[in-house]
Amino acid sequence: MMNNKYRAMLLLLLLIVGLNACSSPHSPEGKMVVTGILLSPVLIPIAIVKGTTKATRETWNTTKISIKHKSAIKESNIKGLIQILDVYSTHSSKTDIESAANKMVELYQNNKLDMTQMDQVLYLAYSYSILSSKENKYGYSKIDKEKISKAWEIIKIYSKQKQLYDEEIKKLTASGKQKDCLCDKYNIIGDSEIFDSIRIGLYLADLNDFDDEKRKEVVEKCENNIPNYEIIYMDNGGINAYLFCSKVKHALLWF
Repeated sequence: MMNNKYRAMLLLLLLIVGLNACSSPHSPEGKMVVTGILLSPVLIPIAIVKGTTKATRETWNTTKISIKHKSAIKESNIKGLIQILDVYSTHSSKTDIESAANKMVELYQNNKLDMTQMDQVLYLAYSYSILSSKENKYGYSKIDKEKISKAWEIIKIYSKQKQLYDEEIKKLTASGKQKDCLCDKYNIIGDSEIFDSIRIGLYLADLNDFDDEKRKEVVEKCENNIPNYEIIYMDNGGINAYLFCSKVKHALLWF
């Protein structure tokens, strides 16, 4: 006897054939096939119930994440705010990200962030970077020079902290003592992406007053005229001209 798996596959195939037949005028055969299949006790639970259950589960998970994010923003939960802003997060909405960035800046201005905690410093810098980009009515961005400059100022604080930490790790390694990875304690995994976003923002801010043709002209010569930004620890030996300019050209599509 045919098991349920193969029976369901056969019924699904017959359904497709029946639907194709129904698309032709005057097709009683197709209607009979579809009617018979839809009355089947096998296809309904497999195709409909499973699909509905999966969609319901996904909707519920999205709703839970949204409620969690809104709670973190409302309660000024710093760990929760950083999770929303996480550069690798695929669950944060654009609205939640902007709200979390505003909340981080608000906490900083009210002296409620611990600036000795590297993750708080890093994501504060990222918050200013996020808030520096504003879309106009055509969907293109302009960079707020004051906010992106603030992001650069704060990322330099983080860079010094990171350098001291890396030096300490090297000493522990050389002495044979057990070392503890900061990554296990704080969310700093995406620091290179955040650093790049800030530096690219600085570059684009200088093009705010240029027309489209002038912007393109400047960017085309980017590799020959790398901005003379202060070299900080996170540069690790200097800017990769090709990579930096490629990212600038990509960002310019929205600028």
